[in-house]
Amino acid sequence: MTCKNNPNYISYIDLIRFFAASIVVLYHVGFFYCLPGQALAELMHETISPHAVFNFGWIGVEIFFVISGFVISYSAARGNASRFALSRFLRLAPTAWICASFSLIIYIFLHQAPIMHLMTAYAATIIFWPFRAIDGVYWTLGVEVSFYALIFVLLKTNRLASLEKIMLGIGLVSLAFWTVFLTLEMVLPHIHMYSAEKALLWTHKIIAARILQLFLVQHGCFFALGVYIRTCVNRGLPGRQTIAIIALIAACVMEIIGQADLLSRITSTHVGWFIPTVIWSLACAAIVWASRQAGANVMPACITRAVRFSGCLTYPLYLFHTAAILLSISVLTPIMGTYAIFSSVCVAFLTAAAIHVYAEPLLHNSVKTALTSHTEKNFIFYLKHRMSEFAEVFPVLNAMLRNEKKKQSRQQ
Repeated sequence: MTCKNNPNYISYIDLIRFFAASIVVLYHVGFFYCLPGQALAELMHETISPHAVFNFGWIGVEIFFVISGFVISYSAARGNASRFALSRFLRLAPTAWICASFSLIIYIFLHQAPIMHLMTAYAATIIFWPFRAIDGVYWTLGVEVSFYALIFVLLKTNRLASLEKIMLGIGLVSLAFWTVFLTLEMVLPHIHMYSAEKALLWTHKIIAARILQLFLVQHGCFFALGVYIRTCVNRGLPGRQTIAIIALIAACVMEIIGQADLLSRITSTHVGWFIPTVIWSLACAAIVWASRQAGANVMPACITRAVRFSGCLTYPLYLFHTAAILLSISVLTPIMGTYAIFSSVCVAFLTAAAIHVYAEPLLHNSVKTALTSHTEKNFIFYLKHRMSEFAEVFPVLNAMLRNEKKKQSRQQ
């Protein structure tokens, strides 16, 4: 994802985004991947155990969703449907293709799965197929794309003014969903019947259902809250807006509680909800504060550049940190033992920086040139134009082109 010169408030939000990505990395490397049977534990031969101090980092994803709701609703208001679709594609696709390609090479080298399985997952990732990916972290891209698709449809139909109402409706669906789930979670364990246990199992399957995620049922409240934060910053906080925000915050907190409960069951450990809720609340407050700093030149230029650079690292860091950490640990563990885990985190950040500085611009510019060329010109005219350029370079093609023109003039 390339970074442009944005107002300072974008820089502040990028800093919040970088914080969210960092705690996700710490959650994976310090807790989740250290669980028995996970990739990191197997590479280190079960000599490492998960640290509960890092088990809150999954909340970074929920912070991402709020930021996305805020930023995307802001940018969509300043463009049309085609421009919005092009900008979103250029931000997501090139970096995802680069990270997925590197991840494929690393996972083949580490024998993480059969080659055919990895190739199939890689192909699914390249085309943004939302039901399979080369790495588990890509699940959020499908949710993000669903939100982008909604914005695109509203822009295409000139109904972007209805975004707040639609997102409030989605947020209320999330509120109802999590209310029902948490109610069943409290009631069903006290019913000593086989049917109750079966119902509880199905409840856990429904909460993780991919199709519901793609319809923003579980996480739509976070995007909706981001949209309403942007609206309230611009227009103030009238009574109806206050009620809507309270309902959306309630839905978000319920999701955090439900997600913590689900992770506790998946990991067979205690994953609390209070600390993630506090961190998420502080991040939302920081987003509100950052949005109020629009246009305020309060940071020195060098610090502004550093903050923006950290924000640019977020996307490749999030997508590629698992593969980078696993490769680093497989190489460094024989030398450094359990201390290799700390070095691997540094490697993950350095590789993200390398991808942003060297790989992203090349592919981003190539894809942008190809897409804009095909959208702004007729395809046939585009082909003839490109052929004439080649003909100027290659004398043989130039001679063939002249002969073809002579034949056409004779026929006329």
